[in-house]
Amino acid sequence: MDIVHLIETGDLDEIKAMVLRYPDRIRWKDHSTRNMLWWAVRCNKYDITKWLIDQKIAYDVSTSSPIVHLAVEHATDDLLNLILSVFDVESRDLDGNTVVHQCARLGKSRALLSCLSEVEKRFGRKCSSIVNAANKRRETAVDIAAFNCRPDILKILIGQFDAHVSRGLCTKLLTTADSRTIRYLVGFSLGGGYPLAMLVTSELSRLGTPFEQHERVRQAIREGIRMQDRLRQMLLDDLPAVFPNIPNPIICQIIAFVL
Repeated sequence: MDIVHLIETGDLDEIKAMVLRYPDRIRWKDHSTRNMLWWAVRCNKYDITKWLIDQKIAYDVSTSSPIVHLAVEHATDDLLNLILSVFDVESRDLDGNTVVHQCARLGKSRALLSCLSEVEKRFGRKCSSIVNAANKRRETAVDIAAFNCRPDILKILIGQFDAHVSRGLCTKLLTTADSRTIRYLVGFSLGGGYPLAMLVTSELSRLGTPFEQHERVRQAIREGIRMQDRLRQMLLDDLPAVFPNIPNPIICQIIAFVL
């Protein structure tokens, strides 16, 4: 009997019948020592996962990433919330990544909000420790979100949870990140009070740009920002009339994504 296939089909009654006939099957593991609970989360099967949790089936973290990391990648909202309510939301994988790192890498903004809400609810405190936690490569979730060009994740981490952004990261982003990510960070005074203009000057000097061209570059950046602001306002003024059936918050999200 193929247990993985049973889980994939989502047939909980058949799984219960199998366990009733062969009680030892509930402790089954595949060749990689991943058990039924791992497969239920991997296949995004809420009812099977809940039943296995009720049966006190443990999750062997030594064989894989923490179950909350697995759920962030593969589970829908209801299953993720179930996993977050039962398992350690602050667990780390073998590389020292938290679930916040995982959300940043995958661009899972809704999952990120769910995870951070669970931290606040369960521990009754701010999320600064997990938001600013570094992995074994000394990367924070902000670092990963920035280098993977995830401005939506940055907006949550920085705008809602006051995540720290290093001066060094911002300098690197001037030459490596996509324009949307840079534009999002433009509005912040980052890295202990360093304004963006100083970071631009530092990076231009490192690249060997003649000093007399620095101001022209800064003017071009400022003009580009003004152009984006004008275009954003024009779209905000025009799109609601063109698409009257689309709610205004959705239009704002579309504009933020495009710009």
